[in-house]
Amino acid sequence: MATIKSVTSQAPLSTITNYVTKSEKTEEKLLSGKDCNPELAGKQMMNTKKFYGKLGGTQYYHFVQSFHAAEKIKPEEAHRLAMDFVSKCPIFDGFEVLVATHKDRKHVHTHFVVNSVSYSTGKKLQMNKRDLQAMKNLSDNLCRVAGLSVCVKGKTFEGQDRENVVAYKKETYRHLKKAEEGKADSWVRDIGVALIKFQAEATSRKHFVDLMQAAGITVDWQDNHKYIVFEVTRSGKLCRVRNSRLERYYNIEISKEALENVFALNAAGRIAETVGERAAEESRTAINQSTVTRRNTEVENQSAEQRVYVARNERRNREDVQQRSRTAQSRPARQSVSNQATRNSRSKSHSRGNSGYER
Repeated sequence: MATIKSVTSQAPLSTITNYVTKSEKTEEKLLSGKDCNPELAGKQMMNTKKFYGKLGGTQYYHFVQSFHAAEKIKPEEAHRLAMDFVSKCPIFDGFEVLVATHKDRKHVHTHFVVNSVSYSTGKKLQMNKRDLQAMKNLSDNLCRVAGLSVCVKGKTFEGQDRENVVAYKKETYRHLKKAEEGKADSWVRDIGVALIKFQAEATSRKHFVDLMQAAGITVDWQDNHKYIVFEVTRSGKLCRVRNSRLERYYNIEISKEALENVFALNAAGRIAETVGERAAEESRTAINQSTVTRRNTEVENQSAEQRVYVARNERRNREDVQQRSRTAQSRPARQSVSNQATRNSRSKSHSRGNSGYER
């Protein structure tokens, strides 16, 4: 019996792809990609977004196909079934899908990370409840063909009746609806709102329990218990609700495994942010150092240029002084030669004049 669940996470695309492809969780043969290279899926999905200029909004969709621990299926068979699933699911047409089958838990499960932007049209993937139900129906059909058990509403894997779904009662639904609209008080809604908020922030089970405790909600989460129990006191009365009941009320996945997966993704995202911040700080430091070095170099160059300029001016000034000095020294000699030439010319003219008079 395989179940299909949608996983909500605020982790970056690179974080989720790194998480599902961890070597300790899967093997090379249990890692595949539809319309992408599984080893480069994250980068290829980002390239698609950049090509169409759609980097905002939802970055990806994350689904998990899980098999019951008692289901006799090998990880290789589960992976082949998963690849058959993505190839036949019309919702994924034109979208890159990373497929990773994990066997690090008691049951085999496969992660599907779907790019939110189509590589063929550039349109964003739009999902609704009907699409998720269609995915579940396709998974059931493939399991039936493979000779595996199929989910039956109201029945467990062993064929036992499930507990009543009280959220389907009209009175409960109306009360929860009024609580959502702020028209009524509901301790169930308070727990649900806190759970959704803190599961997106917590990086471990203890962190999650501490956050809920700080909000006045006690979490009874024990490994040997099937369910998680949330407790809160209202008007002196202790109110308790299981995670399975909240799942039915709000149609969200909050099983132990789902929460642990979200915590792991949050922790990985926090580490990635820390590494990114450290790298950014190192980059800023390097840029600042480069800027200081460049400015120092410019100052040194300017100083060198100024020194050359001053030396050139000083040399020109010395040359001008020397030139003026030589000019001043040569002027009396030239003047003396000029006066002597004048006297000689006058003497000759006077001699010629006297000679004519005597004749």
